[in-house]
Amino acid sequence: VSQSRYPTKNVLNYSVPEELVLKSIVISDVTGKTIMSNSADFYSSQIDVSSLSSGIYFITFNTENKTLTKKFVKQ
Repeated sequence: VSQSRYPTKNVLNYSVPEELVLKSIVISDVTGKTIMSNSADFYSSQIDVSSLSSGIYFITFNTENKTLTKKFVKQ
């Protein structure tokens, strides 16, 4: 799973290799509170983060066999 470089202002880009089946994406803040969550069945996309306040967030990609969490900064 790859994501665009941060910081980001409005859109977070990511892509998932075709061999992985993406089940869901969760964005949480530094306290662990879920801010955004959606099920996903696509491999290359964007997430609109324009409504988020400036700060540090974590995006978690849940696949059939793995969970991967990455940090991003919202300006």
